[in-house]
Amino acid sequence: MQYKNHPQYTYIKLGVYYFTKAVPSDLRLHYSKPRIVFSLKTKSVTQASRASNSMLAKLEDYWSSVRLHRVDIPAAHLLINAGSNKPSDLATIEDALDIYFKLKGSSRDKTFDSAGRRNIGYVVECLGCRALDNYSTAGASSFRDWLIGKGLAGSSIKRMFGSIKAIVSMVIQGQPHPWRSLKISSSKRVIPLVGCNRGVTLPAAH
Repeated sequence: MQYKNHPQYTYIKLGVYYFTKAVPSDLRLHYSKPRIVFSLKTKSVTQASRASNSMLAKLEDYWSSVRLHRVDIPAAHLLINAGSNKPSDLATIEDALDIYFKLKGSSRDKTFDSAGRRNIGYVVECLGCRALDNYSTAGASSFRDWLIGKGLAGSSIKRMFGSIKAIVSMVIQGQPHPWRSLKISSSKRVIPLVGCNRGVTLPAAH
Protein backbone atom coordinates (compact mmCIF):
# COMPACT_ATOMS: atom_id res chain seq x y z
CA MET A 1 0.00 0.00 0.00
CA GLN A 2 1.30 3.49 -0.85
CA TYR A 3 1.23 6.23 1.77
CA LYS A 4 1.33 9.98 1.33
CA ASN A 5 4.92 10.43 2.57
CA HIS A 6 6.40 7.63 0.51
CA PRO A 7 8.27 8.27 -2.74
CA GLN A 8 6.04 7.79 -5.78
CA TYR A 9 5.44 4.15 -6.79
CA THR A 10 6.82 2.73 -3.54
CA TYR A 11 5.54 1.09 -0.39
CA ILE A 12 7.18 -0.31 2.75
CA LYS A 13 7.24 -3.95 3.76
CA LEU A 14 9.07 -4.94 6.95
CA GLY A 15 10.82 -1.59 6.91
CA VAL A 16 12.17 -2.00 3.36
CA TYR A 17 11.00 0.06 0.40
CA TYR A 18 9.47 -1.71 -2.60
CA PHE A 19 8.86 -0.36 -6.09
CA THR A 20 5.43 -1.06 -7.62
CA LYS A 21 4.01 0.03 -10.97
CA ALA A 22 1.12 -1.26 -13.04
CA VAL A 23 2.04 -2.44 -16.52
CA PRO A 24 0.22 -0.33 -19.15
CA SER A 25 -2.74 -2.20 -20.60
CA ASP A 26 -1.35 -2.13 -24.15
CA LEU A 27 1.86 -3.84 -22.99
CA ARG A 28 0.37 -6.55 -20.76
CA LEU A 29 1.09 -9.28 -23.32
CA HIS A 30 4.82 -8.79 -22.62
CA TYR A 31 4.47 -9.61 -18.90
CA SER A 32 3.28 -12.62 -16.94
CA LYS A 33 1.55 -10.38 -14.37
CA PRO A 34 -0.19 -6.99 -14.61
CA ARG A 35 1.99 -5.27 -12.00
CA ILE A 36 5.74 -4.94 -11.46
CA VAL A 37 6.81 -5.29 -7.82
CA PHE A 38 10.35 -5.67 -6.47
CA SER A 39 12.47 -4.66 -3.50
CA LEU A 40 14.60 -1.49 -3.66
CA LYS A 41 16.74 -3.04 -0.89
CA THR A 42 16.87 0.10 1.20
CA LYS A 43 15.23 1.53 4.31
CA SER A 44 16.29 5.06 3.41
CA VAL A 45 13.56 7.28 1.99
CA THR A 46 16.19 9.31 0.10
CA GLN A 47 17.74 6.25 -1.56
CA ALA A 48 14.30 4.80 -2.25
CA SER A 49 13.25 8.01 -3.98
CA ARG A 50 16.34 8.01 -6.21
CA ALA A 51 15.97 4.32 -7.06
CA SER A 52 12.26 4.66 -7.78
CA ASN A 53 12.76 7.65 -10.09
CA SER A 54 15.59 5.87 -11.92
CA MET A 55 13.57 2.70 -12.42
CA LEU A 56 10.51 4.65 -13.54
CA ALA A 57 12.60 6.45 -16.18
CA LYS A 58 14.03 3.14 -17.45
CA LEU A 59 10.61 1.55 -17.64
CA GLU A 60 9.09 4.50 -19.49
CA ASP A 61 12.03 4.49 -21.91
CA TYR A 62 11.63 0.77 -22.56
CA TRP A 63 7.85 0.97 -22.96
CA SER A 64 8.24 3.83 -25.44
CA SER A 65 10.68 1.77 -27.51
CA VAL A 66 8.25 -1.18 -27.60
CA ARG A 67 5.42 1.07 -28.77
CA LEU A 68 7.61 2.63 -31.46
CA HIS A 69 8.58 -0.80 -32.81
CA ARG A 70 4.91 -1.68 -33.21
CA VAL A 71 4.48 1.02 -35.82
CA ASP A 72 4.52 -0.42 -39.33
CA ILE A 73 7.14 1.32 -41.45
CA PRO A 74 6.25 1.62 -45.14
CA ALA A 75 8.66 -0.42 -47.33
CA ALA A 76 10.58 -1.51 -44.22
CA HIS A 77 12.18 -4.34 -46.21
CA LEU A 78 14.01 -1.75 -48.34
CA LEU A 79 15.72 -0.07 -45.37
CA ILE A 80 19.43 -0.65 -44.88
CA ASN A 81 20.82 -0.47 -41.35
CA ALA A 82 24.38 0.73 -41.01
CA GLY A 83 26.75 -2.25 -40.96
CA SER A 84 23.94 -4.77 -41.41
CA ASN A 85 24.73 -5.77 -44.99
CA LYS A 86 28.44 -6.50 -44.81
CA PRO A 87 29.96 -8.73 -47.50
CA SER A 88 29.28 -12.39 -46.80
CA ASP A 89 29.93 -15.79 -48.32
CA LEU A 90 26.86 -17.29 -46.64
CA ALA A 91 23.54 -17.92 -48.33
CA THR A 92 20.71 -15.44 -48.05
CA ILE A 93 17.75 -16.47 -45.96
CA GLU A 94 15.71 -17.17 -49.12
CA ASP A 95 18.55 -19.35 -50.49
CA ALA A 96 18.68 -21.11 -47.12
CA LEU A 97 15.00 -21.96 -47.47
CA ASP A 98 15.60 -23.51 -50.89
CA ILE A 99 18.53 -25.54 -49.52
CA TYR A 100 16.42 -26.69 -46.60
CA PHE A 101 13.61 -27.83 -48.88
CA LYS A 102 16.07 -29.77 -51.09
CA LEU A 103 17.43 -31.62 -48.06
CA LYS A 104 14.27 -32.02 -46.01
CA GLY A 105 11.27 -31.15 -48.10
CA SER A 106 11.01 -34.00 -50.56
CA SER A 107 9.07 -36.22 -48.18
CA ARG A 108 6.94 -33.45 -46.65
CA ASP A 109 3.42 -32.34 -47.59
CA LYS A 110 2.24 -29.02 -49.01
CA THR A 111 1.64 -27.64 -45.50
CA PHE A 112 5.35 -27.96 -44.72
CA ASP A 113 6.24 -26.10 -47.90
CA SER A 114 3.72 -23.29 -47.44
CA ALA A 115 4.61 -22.80 -43.75
CA GLY A 116 8.31 -22.48 -44.52
CA ARG A 117 7.73 -20.00 -47.32
CA ARG A 118 5.31 -17.97 -45.20
CA ASN A 119 7.73 -17.80 -42.25
CA ILE A 120 10.73 -16.75 -44.34
CA GLY A 121 8.48 -14.37 -46.28
CA TYR A 122 7.66 -12.60 -43.03
CA VAL A 123 11.38 -12.26 -42.23
CA VAL A 124 12.06 -10.74 -45.66
CA GLU A 125 9.07 -8.40 -45.38
CA CYS A 126 10.19 -7.10 -41.99
CA LEU A 127 14.02 -7.25 -42.15
CA GLY A 128 14.86 -7.73 -45.82
CA CYS A 129 16.56 -10.61 -47.62
CA ARG A 130 20.09 -10.73 -46.22
CA ALA A 131 22.96 -13.15 -45.87
CA LEU A 132 22.45 -15.30 -42.78
CA ASP A 133 25.27 -13.64 -40.84
CA ASN A 134 23.86 -10.17 -41.52
CA TYR A 135 20.92 -10.65 -39.17
CA SER A 136 21.35 -9.50 -35.58
CA THR A 137 19.73 -10.30 -32.25
CA ALA A 138 18.26 -6.79 -32.22
CA GLY A 139 16.79 -7.45 -35.65
CA ALA A 140 15.32 -10.76 -34.51
CA SER A 141 13.81 -8.97 -31.50
CA SER A 142 12.30 -6.34 -33.78
CA PHE A 143 10.89 -9.10 -35.98
CA ARG A 144 9.28 -10.78 -32.98
CA ASP A 145 7.58 -7.54 -31.95
CA TRP A 146 6.54 -6.87 -35.54
CA LEU A 147 4.74 -10.21 -35.46
CA ILE A 148 3.11 -9.32 -32.16
CA GLY A 149 1.97 -6.05 -33.71
CA LYS A 150 0.35 -8.05 -36.53
CA GLY A 151 -1.71 -9.87 -33.90
CA LEU A 152 0.01 -13.29 -33.96
CA ALA A 153 -0.34 -15.35 -30.80
CA GLY A 154 2.70 -16.25 -28.71
CA SER A 155 2.34 -19.93 -29.61
CA SER A 156 2.32 -19.12 -33.34
CA ILE A 157 5.40 -16.90 -32.99
CA LYS A 158 7.17 -19.65 -31.05
CA ARG A 159 6.47 -22.16 -33.83
CA MET A 160 7.61 -19.66 -36.46
CA PHE A 161 10.92 -19.03 -34.67
CA GLY A 162 11.39 -22.78 -34.33
CA SER A 163 10.95 -23.17 -38.08
CA ILE A 164 13.34 -20.30 -38.88
CA LYS A 165 15.88 -21.69 -36.42
CA ALA A 166 15.75 -25.12 -38.09
CA ILE A 167 16.24 -23.64 -41.56
CA VAL A 168 19.14 -21.37 -40.56
CA SER A 169 20.85 -23.97 -38.33
CA MET A 170 20.91 -26.57 -41.09
CA VAL A 171 22.63 -24.22 -43.53
CA ILE A 172 25.22 -22.65 -41.23
CA GLN A 173 25.89 -25.95 -39.42
CA GLY A 174 26.34 -25.08 -35.78
CA GLN A 175 27.54 -21.51 -36.07
CA PRO A 176 25.87 -19.03 -33.67
CA HIS A 177 22.96 -17.03 -35.05
CA PRO A 178 20.38 -14.61 -33.60
CA TRP A 179 17.40 -16.94 -34.11
CA ARG A 180 18.80 -19.52 -31.71
CA SER A 181 18.19 -18.09 -28.24
CA LEU A 182 15.61 -15.32 -28.51
CA LYS A 183 13.02 -15.31 -25.72
CA ILE A 184 9.37 -15.56 -26.70
CA SER A 185 6.71 -13.70 -24.73
CA SER A 186 5.08 -16.97 -23.58
CA SER A 187 8.19 -17.88 -21.55
CA LYS A 188 6.82 -16.30 -18.32
CA ARG A 189 9.70 -13.86 -18.29
CA VAL A 190 9.83 -10.26 -19.41
CA ILE A 191 10.97 -10.33 -23.02
CA PRO A 192 14.29 -8.61 -23.72
CA LEU A 193 14.69 -5.05 -24.89
CA VAL A 194 13.49 -4.45 -28.42
CA GLY A 195 15.90 -2.80 -30.81
CA CYS A 196 17.54 -0.98 -27.90
CA ASN A 197 21.25 -0.85 -27.09
CA ARG A 198 21.03 1.39 -24.04
CA GLY A 199 21.99 -1.41 -21.65
CA VAL A 200 18.84 -0.94 -19.56
CA THR A 201 18.14 -3.76 -17.11
CA LEU A 202 14.51 -4.29 -16.28
CA PRO A 203 13.01 -6.22 -13.34
CA ALA A 204 10.98 -9.34 -13.92
CA ALA A 205 7.31 -8.99 -13.12
CA HIS A 206 6.51 -10.64 -9.79
